[in-house]
Amino acid sequence: MTKFTRSELIQLFIPGTFVTHLWAFYTTFDVIPAWILYFKVGELFILLSYLFFYVFLESLAVFVLILVVGSILPSRLTQKNYIPASGIFVTGSAIIITFLRLNKFPPNIRQTYIIGLSLLLILIVFAAYIFPKIIIFTEKFLEQISSLAYVFFAIDAVSIVVVFLRTIRTNL
Repeated sequence: MTKFTRSELIQLFIPGTFVTHLWAFYTTFDVIPAWILYFKVGELFILLSYLFFYVFLESLAVFVLILVVGSILPSRLTQKNYIPASGIFVTGSAIIITFLRLNKFPPNIRQTYIIGLSLLLILIVFAAYIFPKIIIFTEKFLEQISSLAYVFFAIDAVSIVVVFLRTIRTNL
């Protein structure tokens, strides 16, 4: 069982936060033009607060999954390269899901893509343990997106406060 330090926990949380928030921003900006016609600004803010509250919960779910896998794996696998490898896995999974969601494939071709892309992703993760340049690139990428993740944390904090205040207000 592996124990992670506080900075490692933050680094494990960043990839899940990054991909879930990017997807939320993409879908939000895809539908906001239709929403503007029907909602006032305050209602849009509340709606987006609920959206980002659930995105935070999704980020937490991804984080817990990565943490559980990291705790179960032997420590020799998680000592050195687990954080970049998990970043590669989460980001790669998000790219695969986005690719499959944005392209309408027939079910049989979709299953072939899922199997092929999943095997490719697993191969890339294992290659990261063999080739240190992949790890170095991933660590630099995680450092770059960490500042953006803190912006997402601020958005999440505002969303959590708004959701809880709305919940308290409606229950009174």
